[in-house]
Amino acid sequence: MSNSIMIGFRLDANEQIATGHMMRCIAIAKQCQSLGEDCIFLLAEKKNIEFLEENHLMYHVLNVDWQDWDGSIPKVTDAIYKFQIRCLVVDSYQVTHNFFNQLYNKTKLFYIDDMCKEKFHVHMVLHYPQWGEEKTIEDLYANTETVTYSGLQYMPLREEFLSKGKKTEKKQILVTTGGTDPLHFTLKLCRQILQEPALDTYDICAVLGKWNSDKKEMDILAGENKRLKVYQNIKNMSERMRESTISVSAGGSTVYELFACGVPVVCFGFSDDQVGIGERMGETGMVIWAGDARTDINNVVTRALEGLKRYVVCDMSELSLKLQGLVDGKGCERIAGILRESIYDIV
Repeated sequence: MSNSIMIGFRLDANEQIATGHMMRCIAIAKQCQSLGEDCIFLLAEKKNIEFLEENHLMYHVLNVDWQDWDGSIPKVTDAIYKFQIRCLVVDSYQVTHNFFNQLYNKTKLFYIDDMCKEKFHVHMVLHYPQWGEEKTIEDLYANTETVTYSGLQYMPLREEFLSKGKKTEKKQILVTTGGTDPLHFTLKLCRQILQEPALDTYDICAVLGKWNSDKKEMDILAGENKRLKVYQNIKNMSERMRESTISVSAGGSTVYELFACGVPVVCFGFSDDQVGIGERMGETGMVIWAGDARTDINNVVTRALEGLKRYVVCDMSELSLKLQGLVDGKGCERIAGILRESIYDIV
């Protein structure tokens, strides 16, 4: 283990937590490495470490309950001193006020906040799902010493999504929900698409996350319908996106990746953060919002189907270019620069 100053990342990824938190932190960490900084991930349990190993990133398993952030404070504190962590990036919805309060004087704290519902005692906070005319995070932290960063210019895209333009585009609908699909949305929607005459010239690319439990049923459905291709836990998501005409996705980081690939999105949510982001994007016209799947899954599937039918009868080329213009791909570079500056200006 290196004895140099570290940038730490405290997050988790398991059956209950989407892998998006880990993916965006990996993208930021790799950019930090390119600037010559060492990074280490602090995980509650030994899950999804293969993503870190594939990217040659160091990690330390705390062996604590992933839901008990207060209980993890002593071990996180030990790790801060052991690995000389001068800035700790926190990316979790489970984090508590006490966690931040106890660690505030031990290292710089950089919080990635998708929700903007509570004010925390941190040195820096990032809320990138914020439109230019909004001041959500700035108002929340008004009259505090916390430095705020906001806007899509900080969207931490993975390297594979940085190149602009599409590859060979097919008449294809991409369906993805991220790491999990607790409401079986993909299976329900794919069945509906296959029965919809207005979409019968489109193939379907269904990408299942690592924790999706419907792989067997999806494979059976694909065996009965050659238009459907099923993938799980793939490594080339950008390729699947760029070859697609339109998409259906849960709200969150995947939507921004689709924007970067110029793919129009029908968006839905099954968590508070996904719903908040999706509703706002729907209001701006950047996506077609299908609704909160937790309230009525069948209605949301129907609305998603209607959204796809709306897209296929219009010229999507202008929208595709507009979506690509929202994200310039330099978000990780900007964040890494902020983190690098913070570790040499410790409070």
